[in-house]
Amino acid sequence: MADNNPSKSDSTRRTVIKGIGTSVAALTTASGAVSARRGRRKSNLDKIFQTSKRVLHETGSVEKQHEFLKQHDFTTARDSHTFTMETGGVTVQDLEPSDLDADMSLFTPYQKDDVYYAQLSWDYAVGFDGVYDVFEGDGGAAPMDIAALAYDKSWWDYEDYDLDNSTRVSHPDHMGYRDGTSGSGPAFNVNDQDAIPGDLPDRFSVDVRLKPVGPWEPDMRRVQGAYTHTSLGGSVDGVSVSFPAGVSVSTSFQTQTWTTDTEKDGETLLRVNQADPGV
Repeated sequence: MADNNPSKSDSTRRTVIKGIGTSVAALTTASGAVSARRGRRKSNLDKIFQTSKRVLHETGSVEKQHEFLKQHDFTTARDSHTFTMETGGVTVQDLEPSDLDADMSLFTPYQKDDVYYAQLSWDYAVGFDGVYDVFEGDGGAAPMDIAALAYDKSWWDYEDYDLDNSTRVSHPDHMGYRDGTSGSGPAFNVNDQDAIPGDLPDRFSVDVRLKPVGPWEPDMRRVQGAYTHTSLGGSVDGVSVSFPAGVSVSTSFQTQTWTTDTEKDGETLLRVNQADPGV
């Protein structure tokens, strides 16, 4: 015989609805807890990485930065090269060749492959008496230099589309993200004329926080660093970043440019890939 007691039926429905509400609330709470844990994890990773940047700039040693991160459960990879700037010849400034010691590094937390830090760091040649000799011992020259991190955007994407969070520079008073250059990686203005003299550390850097995208093998996901030095005045009129070409800088007619990917042998590029960390 059917139970037609409306009060009992309503009570049952209320119990079921209450149970569903409790389950939804529990799932929402759990989801919120997971999101909060991820937020704390990312914040903690950033703190560790930023501390490693202080190690880099206070010691001038890429090796010490890598050692610090390995002690905090990061895996690391690097590619280094000393480039010779061909600044000699009969010019207005009659310059001598100088060196740019550049390093491309890739870092990721151990067993956490959803976030990577790609970093280009460099220092300039130092002559006698601790004087930078890139340009007559007076430091850099106008116009500004350009540093860039390039990759195929089908391999990597910004971990955070707020570029203030995803990109950083070591000396904000003299360096900064260059607007409109994020297609195949970010480019950065480097005011070497003002940055080199004085008591600043001799290691400069730019970095970007990335996440892997697409169905690609780790050894295909490369990140390339490039640095373009300018001299003889004039202006930088345009900058584009592409992969594998690197950085392209257009300048006014009298400006002289030199780029790390145009070393004499034409083959010396600074590159690391996703498969490298931990190897």
